[in-house]
Amino acid sequence: MAVTNLKITRVGDFNTPVNIPAATAVGAEGMNIDFSGKDCDILLSITGGEATVKAGNSIAGTVDLKIPAGKCVVLDSGCFKNVKGPHKGCVFITGASASVSAVELP
Repeated sequence: MAVTNLKITRVGDFNTPVNIPAATAVGAEGMNIDFSGKDCDILLSITGGEATVKAGNSIAGTVDLKIPAGKCVVLDSGCFKNVKGPHKGCVFITGASASVSAVELP
């Protein structure tokens, strides 16, 4: 199996309706979410089971964050975005029973 790559739904402008994205299963190998764009305004929604956002590998990445099913979060990219290695530019999530959707706010 391979790492799942999640596509972020972008809201282009204020007052512009968009479809709520379907959640994507994290999978056994984990999930990458590309945070190379506007990384401070991305809302993640967790369903199905607990997800763990792994600490990034920058100087601010020190602890993992567990998010229970049914919760949403906007991450501090400095703590969770990877700046080198196989997940460079991404936030890496584990939790095989979890599903995630992501929306980039304007």
